[in-house]
Amino acid sequence: MVVYQVKLYNEDSSGLIFYLKDESDLVADVPGSRAEQRRRYWTYALPVIKQAQSDDGIFHNVNPTSENWINGYFGMRGVSICCVANSKGARVELYLQRNEKAENKKLYDILVSHKVEIERATGMPLIWERADDRKMSKISIQNSNVSSETEADWPKMAQFQAEWSKRFYDILVPFITAK
Repeated sequence: MVVYQVKLYNEDSSGLIFYLKDESDLVADVPGSRAEQRRRYWTYALPVIKQAQSDDGIFHNVNPTSENWINGYFGMRGVSICCVANSKGARVELYLQRNEKAENKKLYDILVSHKVEIERATGMPLIWERADDRKMSKISIQNSNVSSETEADWPKMAQFQAEWSKRFYDILVPFITAK
């Protein structure tokens, strides 16, 4: 057995125990912190989002987090529907981030070839980001008239994310999962 001397404490390493802490959990517990506010938003919003889906919907295994985003999955590796909540608004994205950049661009190109049909079905123009300089691509919609920092906006944000995550799943996903 090799024993290393830890100079700072003048102890050999066999007598030391190190604990790793997840700082995001610690920060989320601090009342009034941004992380705690995010966790409270997702605790509020997730039941609304889940109710818009079926019982086994894309968010059924998702729990509140201290991040400003949550992902819903539908069984296609590297592709998710992401809900984002921050001080600048609420957003829903179809996020394409497979391992290979070319796969993401191929999926994006399939979707953009149906852009007119997709936007007619959603009833709104979407934000289309092929992002040729990056591995990922995404299609999104944003409500900039709300803020996660204003609790009075949470019902509007949650309803927006519930409605649009369902629309994205129902309208966009079939174009890339059809065999």
